Parts: sequence; structure tokens; C-alpha cells
Amino acid sequence: MPDLRIMHASMQFSDSVAAHARDADKVFGYAKAKGVVFLTGTEGGGASLTKALTSSAKANGFRLNLHRAGEWVALNAELGRLTNQGFAGPFIPGTSGMKARDGGHAPRGIAWQTADVPKIGQVTVGSVHYLTRRSMDAGNKTNAPLAKGIASWGQEKGRGSAIVFVNGDMNMDDARTDVFLGGPFLTIPAALTKWPGTLGTKERGRTIDVSASYSKDGRVSAKAAIVLDDSQLQLATDHFPLVAVYTVKEKAK
Repeated sequence: MPDLRIMHASMQFSDSVAAHARDADKVFGYAKAKGVVFLTGTEGGGASLTKALTSSAKANGFRLNLHRAGEWVALNAELGRLTNQGFAGPFIPGTSGMKARDGGHAPRGIAWQTADVPKIGQVTVGSVHYLTRRSMDAGNKTNAPLAKGIASWGQEKGRGSAIVFVNGDMNMDDARTDVFLGGPFLTIPAALTKWPGTLGTKERGRTIDVSASYSKDGRVSAKAAIVLDDSQLQLATDHFPLVAVYTVKEKAK
């Protein structure tokens, strides 16, 4: 059965232009070298990161779908054929005139791509970014509308033999909370009952970055979840990238 490697890298919009360029080059370079089929991320909506991600994706042979809200997903063109892409939502409206430090945030939805992957068939991968506690408190909001949107999107994209995954910065600890709030997705840490910390800060014990498979995809099983800390991939962003390895039964001919 073939392995499918999917990687998530939460970026940091407040980093410098030079740091954005270095981080983008490092994550795309790693993804290409390690046979990652889909690379996803967040906070890519600003001018500096948009330029860096676009340039690095092209240089490493990835097809990039970057939404202005910040969520992005990129397909390794050597390992899959892009058939569709888009943005679902927003399921949570953005704020206006409010700075991030005060709880301001961009609209929240799902940037996604669908590709035909050899031996596996149709695969759709999305990227999401949950609200922080600060944003929820400031706007009297919850992440429930986004979780509901992810569930509906997964059901639509996962019809028949199609396979669906969603990655994201969930801004809550997957070891303590069902980050999909009852929705039909299972994170790879939960599937492996091992929650590696993904924050590169004093809170590094928390698993807030995840990759998750659609619960009805019977051909998919979790194999490994690898967190790339500073000893493996030193980045300026305050998150550690996560590489999810899934084993997928070949599509019936």
C-alpha cells in the first residue's frame, strides 16, 4: 500500500521579510526532498509572505493555492495532477478596524486543492486556521461555525472513493479537546494516541497543529506524525511543522 505524505507549516505574519523568505524556502525545500505530496499552511495573506510562498512554491515545483485570508495549500506537481482548487467559506466573518493584538482576525474558511494521485486516486486537502482565545473573547465568537463548515466540506469532497484530509492551526490542544467539535475528521495524533508538541514557544507541549483524515475514508490509516523541531528544521515561525504519513489502500481498477 502506498504512503501519502502531507505536511503542515503554520507561518507567522509578523516575522520580517527576510525571515518569511527563509522559512518559505526551508519548508518547500524539505517538502520536495522528502516526497511530500501536499504542503499546507496559514498566515500567508500578507504581501511579504504571499511573495515568499509564491516564489518558493514555483522554485520547488509546487502548485500553490493561497487565499488572501491567509490559508494556503500546495501540491507537488511531480507527485499529483491538480484537478481543482478553491476556498470554502468564509464560515466566520473577519473583523474590521481591529488589530490582531486586540483580537482582530481575517475571515475563516478552507483553502483546498484536489488532485489525482497515482495509485490512490482523487485526494482533496484543505487548510484551516481557528480563532485564538483572544479573538473569540473580543468578538464573542466561537470556532463552531468553522468546524461545521469543515464537516460539510468533508462530506462533499469525500463522496464515493474520493479521499479527504484537512490540516490546520487549531489554536487548541488536540490532546485535550476534539478540535473538530464532533465533526467527521480524526487527527493523526489522536489516531496514533501520541500528541507531539507543535509550538516552538514556552507552550511547546501543546499539539495545536494537526493533520486529519475524513472518518469515512476506509482506505486510509495513520502511520506516523513527525514534528520538525529546531534540531531538524530551524524556522523563525513560532510553530513546528508537522509531517503526517498515511498508508492508503490502492484504488480499485
